[in-house]
Order: sequence, then structure tokens, then C-alpha cells
Amino acid sequence: MSDEPRSAVDRRAVFGETPEGIERIAPGFFPPHIEREHLARYRWAARWVGGMSVLDVACGTGYGSALVLRAGARRVVAVDHSVPALTFGRGRYPGVRYLLADAGALPLRAGSADVVISLETLEHLVDALPFLRALRGIVREDGVLLVSTPNAAQTDGSNPYHVHEMARPELLELLAAAGFRAARVWGQFWRLPSRRGLWRLRGMGRLAHEIARRPEVVRLPRALGLAPLYWCVLARPAGSPP
Repeated sequence: MSDEPRSAVDRRAVFGETPEGIERIAPGFFPPHIEREHLARYRWAARWVGGMSVLDVACGTGYGSALVLRAGARRVVAVDHSVPALTFGRGRYPGVRYLLADAGALPLRAGSADVVISLETLEHLVDALPFLRALRGIVREDGVLLVSTPNAAQTDGSNPYHVHEMARPELLELLAAAGFRAARVWGQFWRLPSRRGLWRLRGMGRLAHEIARRPEVVRLPRALGLAPLYWCVLARPAGSPP
């Protein structure tokens, strides 16, 4: 009998032995704390989808696309390059339109989405600029882009499936180069990254300590000096109204 958790065995059976398949998130296949972490980022993104036409790029199994649809989006198009992941989504989450496509060649017309979501995608790309420029063409001039990615200042670089993680300055520069302005930046903490971080939180009181231990995406004053594990950014096309 395998010593591997049953969830991992089942996951590989459904999504394959490729790196993409092994890392696919689907409710019921991962420990609850990992699911909560990922769902929290989609709940954050869902704040801006009411009545909107939404594009979810690199949607994986579609669990987040379905969450966005339930949150009130008018239409959700979910794009991924994995046939097993989309097959899973079509069978589990109806109401979403699923589209098989590569992130580098999105067959969508210019200005076709009010909201573009792409969570935990940038770190899988060696050069994310062409991808973000493609998203800039798809989002409406008065629309928004919602992205999240690990904070390189807090990770140890041990995830073999992440080819390029970024700290805040590089991420914001990348968005600007693609034609976006970062309107607002959030952080997701979820766990304490270091003893130093724990010490600093204790010095700020119980509230700050609890914030860092929960999966919700939050905004904290930069003066606190707390670095999140994930950056979550709401970006708008450059030149659009504030």
C-alpha cells in the first residue's frame, strides 16, 4: 500500500502525473487548509464580479470560476490548457463556459471582458509580460485585472513548479510594462513565515497576530512592515479613471 495520502493518489489518477496535474487544486483532493487558502483568493476576486462578464485564465478545475459565477457574475468564461482539468470542471461545475487554450494564445476578442482573473499564474511563466499584454487587450478600458502570485520575499523558492516568483516592486513594474496600473494591493498571510515575523506580530497585539494566521486576503498599512506570502493586486488599464 502506498504511503502517499489518498488525496494525492486520486489527484494524479484524475489529472495525470504531469507537474500541472499534480498541483491542480480541486475541492476534496487536498487538505482543508490548502483548499481554504485558494478559495480565499477567489472570494477576494469575487468582490468585483457582480453583473460583469468575467474571464478566468488558467482556471484549472473550475472551482474558482464556479465561485465567481455564484457571486453574481453575468457570464464566466474559464480558460485552461489542460484537458483533464476542463473535463473535471464541465462535469462538476455547470453554468461556466470552458475554453481549451494556452495562456500565450487566447482566442478572445479585444475588450470582451469586464473583469479578467488570473490567480497563481504568473509564477509558472518564465516571461509573464506577453501574457499580461494579451490580457490587457482583452479587458475593457474601464475593466479590471485581478491577479495573485507568491511573494518572492517570503517564499524559499522550493516549489519546483514555480519558475519565477516576484517581490512587490518587480510585480508592479511588470504590470506597468504590460499597460496596467496597480490600483490597489492586498496581501494574504495565512501562516507566519519566520520567527522574526512572529515576534513583530506579538508586538503589535492579538489582532495582527490573528490576521496573519487566517487565509483571508487583507490590506494592512505598509508602515507595519509585514510581508505577506501572496500578493493580490487589482489593476486597471493605464490611463483609465481612478
